[in-house]
Amino acid sequence: MKSEKDEELIMRRVTECLDLVGLKHTLELYPAELSGGMRKRVGIARALVYEPQYIIFDEPVSGLDPITAAETLYYMTQIIKSNSARLITITHDLNTIEHLGQKILYLEMGKMLHYGSSAELKQSNDPVIRRYFSS
Repeated sequence: MKSEKDEELIMRRVTECLDLVGLKHTLELYPAELSGGMRKRVGIARALVYEPQYIIFDEPVSGLDPITAAETLYYMTQIIKSNSARLITITHDLNTIEHLGQKILYLEMGKMLHYGSSAELKQSNDPVIRRYFSS
């Protein structure tokens, strides 16, 4: 049986995680009352509640308008800065790579073409990577 202290601890943790993604004010809202971008951020907060070492994102800003995508990327960078979790992001989006990529693993057909910083990736002479950046 849960005690009031357990419930208080849970509520405090949920509030902290919602605050980390800029949604503390949505605590009392129903999912139907949230925008698509807000729902993505609530999903991030939900993952953070369990204090994971890693969170894996697959195309985290796909389908979002540019403003909502920028907000989502901002809050993801806040997670990185707060050391709440390490983020592993799978993406084809150059903007996402620019914002989140501390170390980038570039794969082509299961083969590693690059592992390193974003700046090093941009300087790569690999023809596949060059074609990716020129397209």
